[in-house]
Amino acid sequence: MKPFAKRKDPKLAALLSLLFGGGGQIYCGKTALGIVLILIDIVLWFSIVGGVFFSLLSAIHAKNLAEGISIKIDFVETAEKYYKLLKTEIYSSEEYSEKKESLISTLASKKLRCPPEEFLYAIIPLKEKKILLSGDIKKIKKLIL
Repeated sequence: MKPFAKRKDPKLAALLSLLFGGGGQIYCGKTALGIVLILIDIVLWFSIVGGVFFSLLSAIHAKNLAEGISIKIDFVETAEKYYKLLKTEIYSSEEYSEKKESLISTLASKKLRCPPEEFLYAIIPLKEKKILLSGDIKKIKKLIL
């Protein structure tokens, strides 16, 4: 079970919304939002300035959506990679703990661009596989909430 489909290119998401407000949101899997934005874009294009301004805002939003998806995917994939290196005895327990701590601490410098609950939902498989323990989850919550 993956709570998100696949990595999205922020530049492509922005370009799609720049060309047609809502296109990038649909690309990022937010279809209902994309359709609403397309309808608003159509109405605003009767006022060219409004349509251009709206497309720019839509492009920025779509780029942020795609970046948020990438942050979640990168975090989960990296945590799984470190765990696999531990299980195959390529990393020692100490190396694994250091890498995991470092990964968690990187969240402090990232803008999640999604609700914290959405990020927490994305890491459920890591908790279920015992890649992240309760103490790790507490640290993550402290950083993102």
